[in-house]
Amino acid sequence: MKQLRKWLGLVLASVISLSMAGLGNPGHAHAASERELAAYWAPEFYQDVNDTYGYRADYVTNFNYDGDWAGNNNWENIDRFPLKSYIYYSVVETESHYFIGYYDYHARDDGPLSLDKHENDLEGLMVVVRKDGSAYGSFQLMETVAHNQMYQYSNLPLTSGSDNLDGGVLFNGSHAKVFIQSNGQSPIGGHGNHAYDGTGAPGGDGIVYYYGARADVVTDASGSYTKRYSYDLLSFDDFWNRRYDIGDGRTFGSWGKLDGDNYQPDSAAMPWVWDDLDDGPTFAGDFPLIWWIRI
Repeated sequence: MKQLRKWLGLVLASVISLSMAGLGNPGHAHAASERELAAYWAPEFYQDVNDTYGYRADYVTNFNYDGDWAGNNNWENIDRFPLKSYIYYSVVETESHYFIGYYDYHARDDGPLSLDKHENDLEGLMVVVRKDGSAYGSFQLMETVAHNQMYQYSNLPLTSGSDNLDGGVLFNGSHAKVFIQSNGQSPIGGHGNHAYDGTGAPGGDGIVYYYGARADVVTDASGSYTKRYSYDLLSFDDFWNRRYDIGDGRTFGSWGKLDGDNYQPDSAAMPWVWDDLDDGPTFAGDFPLIWWIRI
């Protein structure tokens, strides 16, 4: 994760100077690895599915599910290979906090309009954990990404600056519950991430992905969150280490955009070019929470 830390660490460096009333000494750093931290806080995903555009297009998987690292055939190959359940992760830390990213990849972003459709899709979230001297720290805040909009959730009485809290977070143990939209559910694209609100699956069909250190293949998506499947974690370095693999038939079609040639070309963006549409002073690649959170 060295190169990713270098990139995201620059983005998050300003968090060290944030005012944190009553923080005190965060205690000694624990010995948990980045992978162990990511596993401990790994979200439980409530994935809505929509058979109108094919259930498989809503399943999470790895970008390289077909084994060739080419982005411009993932739309076509979706029915030719098993879609094992994976979530990508990254970990960055400061003296006081961990910032753990989780990224869900889908082979298609589909919908009723051509403008909704593109090959490859990547959305995600960040979990902010305070170092409190315990093995894994304490949850502070979650920020999710949905189609160039970012949403902040916390169960703490945080104050806001240039952005506002959008609600609280439900948990299953240490695992935040996250809702993922289906294709066709939103007029601006599928698979946006939001805090799960405890309601049933829209349309009556949806599945639950939980971290079980095993990449299951979904076999049945019927029922309202009655089917549960384990996902495994993959390092986001899989993308970062290929960031210069740019061109037709390569991983990326342009800087930070996965190569895709179905409908809207090269439309799936990496976190280093994500840009919240209403975040005020932040730049592309900056998670806006670092500019306003006061704990």
